[in-house]
Amino acid sequence: MKEYIDNNLIKEFSKNNSIENIFNNLYRILKQEWQIVEMDIFLIDENKKNKLDDISSSVTLENIYNELEERGLLEFANNTNQIKIIPNIDDNIEQIKSIIIIPIILMNQITAYFIANSPLNPDKIDTGNINYIHLIAKYSFSLISICKSITDKNSSNKKYNLLKHQTILASNQIAISELLVALNNGLDIPQKIIKTNLELIQKNIGDNKRRINIIEEQFNFINDIQNKIQKLSNEINNLPKNHNIFDIVEETISIANPILNKYGITLLTNIKESNDKNIFINCFNIQIIFAIYNFILRSIYSMQDGGSISINIFKNDIFKNDNVPQKSDIEIVNIIISNDGINIEEGEIEGNIIANLDLSQQKIKSHLLYTIAQNIIIDQHKGKLSIYSDKKGTTFKIQLKIVN
Repeated sequence: MKEYIDNNLIKEFSKNNSIENIFNNLYRILKQEWQIVEMDIFLIDENKKNKLDDISSSVTLENIYNELEERGLLEFANNTNQIKIIPNIDDNIEQIKSIIIIPIILMNQITAYFIANSPLNPDKIDTGNINYIHLIAKYSFSLISICKSITDKNSSNKKYNLLKHQTILASNQIAISELLVALNNGLDIPQKIIKTNLELIQKNIGDNKRRINIIEEQFNFINDIQNKIQKLSNEINNLPKNHNIFDIVEETISIANPILNKYGITLLTNIKESNDKNIFINCFNIQIIFAIYNFILRSIYSMQDGGSISINIFKNDIFKNDNVPQKSDIEIVNIIISNDGINIEEGEIEGNIIANLDLSQQKIKSHLLYTIAQNIIIDQHKGKLSIYSDKKGTTFKIQLKIVN
């Protein structure tokens, strides 16, 4: 079995380019080793089990899964992180003698279970290769996850194109569609890292255990992005609510991180050092995320050779149109986004609206999204946007009213 893993496993699995093929390959291995009859996979997502559409479902194993869950046997396998082989718990199927539970744990968190059944009694099943079989199952799940993430990405892109075509004039829906694109683009790098490490394992280069850890880390990163995509997709019809501005900014930064890394941009922020993090605004949070993201994006594009962006949050009493201090019961939160990129010439700024001097398609799109971002802040949230630019770079100041 070890020789099979070292010499054939990755090569054989690398040829399989679909979830169904990879799943069937694992099934054949378990059938050869333990004479299994059926096998199914159960993904764990927020304490709910989700099955893969690409794999034929087994009603028998689904019932067994529910029974295992009720008896706490799944949790037992999870806690030990080992394959468990137990006597059959389904009295309706006499020819089945054993149930096999294969937990898939990534980054100390249960991610999935493979459940299988066998006509062999538990004491007749040869467990000499059980650790290698567990490793094969983890490899299989990693490859299945890559296929699923690619499929989900393509599906999300199709949904995005349809969404954008139908709702181009709706600011909140444009915000969601553009952020979906940003998140989908963030999937490319972890997928490449996973592929590279699988190739290195195949060539037996370096520490295979470390390679597996890297694959697990990237898979968790992909899961995080996919969860964000799902969360954004559910925001379309949400009404404005009170949101913590620090949470909004941190969520925006997490979406922007892939492109910040791509362009070698250093991000500086006072979020961790802030003493007052209890600042709430009433807003469509997805629209504020979109607005801040666009100012970050515009800053990035002004620094083609790298640079730094700072994002700072602080509050003051009122909107100030001049330097004369005033008293007011209205508290304002300021989100300051500064960059050290190419400054915006004075002639390009008129009333805090950046002129569309470049008529190329990408620049027109950039200007359109930027203008929408300003309208979101000024019109829909009764806020204020100020732009300052000099030889040291450009600063965007967003001001929004704080709610108690």
